[in-house]
Amino acid sequence: MANEQHNVSFKTILPCNLFGPYDNFSLETGHMLPAILHRMHQAKQNDDVQVTIWGDGTAKREFLYAPDLADFICFAIDNFEALPGVMNVGSGLEMSVNAMHKHMAKVIGYSGEFQHDLSKPVGRLRRCLDLRHQESLGWSPKTAFQDALELTYDYMRRSLE
Repeated sequence: MANEQHNVSFKTILPCNLFGPYDNFSLETGHMLPAILHRMHQAKQNDDVQVTIWGDGTAKREFLYAPDLADFICFAIDNFEALPGVMNVGSGLEMSVNAMHKHMAKVIGYSGEFQHDLSKPVGRLRRCLDLRHQESLGWSPKTAFQDALELTYDYMRRSLE
């Protein structure tokens, strides 16, 4: 409607959960991945023997490295007419909260245990996007999840110093 009414062309891009440099790493207000990264970093610094995972850890999420979204936006500008009016953008990688913690532990060098707090909410069991439009356009993220975690962790450590 706005396209016709105001003679403005636009497309709507709906990304999955984003993370990366300049994220909000606050333990109180940060999104799940950066807040957990910070909490696990503190656990390593304090030689804590365990990190608590909310719920049973089986809920699955999809994450995209923020610079990869920036890459997609450049791609979208160059391919504007080919894009549908509304589309999802993501990594296509479904990961359980348990698996995410294991990836983070590897990046951080944390060797403690994980304890599940079943009194905490699990959230929706699956929150992953339909990426058919993205796939049909031939775009995919450039940064592997583990590499993106390492880059994000390096940034977080520098910003905490």
